[in-house]
Order: sequence, then structure tokens, then C-alpha cells
Amino acid sequence: MGDDMSDDSGRATFARITSEIANGTFHWVARRILEPEPMHPGPLTLEQKRERARTRKARQRMRSRRADND
Repeated sequence: MGDDMSDDSGRATFARITSEIANGTFHWVARRILEPEPMHPGPLTLEQKRERARTRKARQRMRSRRADND
């Protein structure tokens, strides 16, 4: 009788885990369908390149300031 109860809880656990995985997979697929990412974005314009360089340099300055303060 004890074996039957443990077997049932094992089935319930398996069903719960399977359900959680299926729901998570469904959510991920639905999100990918609604918000697709571009496969191959076009080349950056000169202004986009400059903006990225400004952002990168600003991040580098922040990192070096943090390192100097430590």
C-alpha cells in the first residue's frame, strides 16, 4: 500500500514537471513568433557606428573610473 502512494506522487511529480516544461516552451515559442529578431541586420550607417563607438567609450571610461576607485 505504501508503494502505491509513492508511485502516485511520482506520477503527479512527473505530470507537473512535464506541464511546466510544456508551458515554458509554449511561452518561448509564442514570444519568438510575436517578437522575431532580424536574422541578418543590414550594415550600420556611419552615424550608428559613431553612436556605438561613443557608447562603448563611455562604458570603458566608467569601468576605468570604478577600477581607479577600488
